[in-house]
Amino acid sequence: GTHVAGIIAADDNGIGGVGIAPDAQVRGYCVFPANGGASSSDVMRAINAAVEDGNDIINMSLGSSMYSDPYAKTVDAAYQKGVAIFAASGNEDTDGYSFPAAYSGAISVGAVDQNSARASFSNYGSTVKLSFPGVHIYSTLPSGYGYMSGTSQASPAAAGTAAVILSANASIRSKSGKAKVDALLSAMKSSTTKCSSSGMGAGTTWLPGVLKIATDMTAPDAPVITINETPKSGTTYAAESINAT
Repeated sequence: GTHVAGIIAADDNGIGGVGIAPDAQVRGYCVFPANGGASSSDVMRAINAAVEDGNDIINMSLGSSMYSDPYAKTVDAAYQKGVAIFAASGNEDTDGYSFPAAYSGAISVGAVDQNSARASFSNYGSTVKLSFPGVHIYSTLPSGYGYMSGTSQASPAAAGTAAVILSANASIRSKSGKAKVDALLSAMKSSTTKCSSSGMGAGTTWLPGVLKIATDMTAPDAPVITINETPKSGTTYAAESINAT
């Protein structure tokens, strides 16, 4: 959880890395007991609480191969209320379904490496909508900083990117219900780096493209040089001053 939260919103403390959306407000909802896995009922309660608390985005770095109709309806209810749920596609290297990512109300995120190729472990297929870096990701740990890999790292990268877009786009924020989520996902798909492997959705959102921020360096104008000179003898000149503007 600490690693995931840091990917989204770690602040710049001059020591470790900085999250994608360091100004975002992050809330944590504990669903994993100290000695076991999360139950779907606990996860559903957490989703409902996050929606009730007014969160715009939910990240879910967890998953299971078991389908649950009440779980699917909980995710869809959040979507209908305008809450974007980003979920890890799974780490089984398969095109099989992992839930909640494969539920229709969620945004499934696969993992790519530094070359925009599918990570060897990442699930893929028709339900994957986006793919974000998930290999050797540096972020916060309870005892400092460290590297982790997984679609659990790719999903918060997508969620953090979504937070930046949402904060910068009043038009999307003004929408409500599922239209808000659809507009956010559409914006994320509008400028992407495509994954070189199939089954990885639209690719990785390129924030400067979505926000229309110029990234190319502009060459400076050539200087104008003025030389003031006075003849000394014959055709020999000596510069008395040189001005560059």
